[in-house]
Amino acid sequence: MCGIAGILSWTPSDNSRILQKMTETMVHRGPDAYGYWSNDAISLGHRRLSVQDTSTNQPMHDASES
Repeated sequence: MCGIAGILSWTPSDNSRILQKMTETMVHRGPDAYGYWSNDAISLGHRRLSVQDTSTNQPMHDASES
């Protein structure tokens, strides 16, 4: 089982510390991998349990990393 967390901010802010704490509380849902992505308005984090396809990591990006 995996887990995701997110924060939506109406004003630009750095939510990285809060997001890190949110994903740390979900370590039981995915102890194998974790990742974060954010811009001025949105912060996303995840925990991953690698049951299948352990060759890729998340968050996945396109060529422009957007």
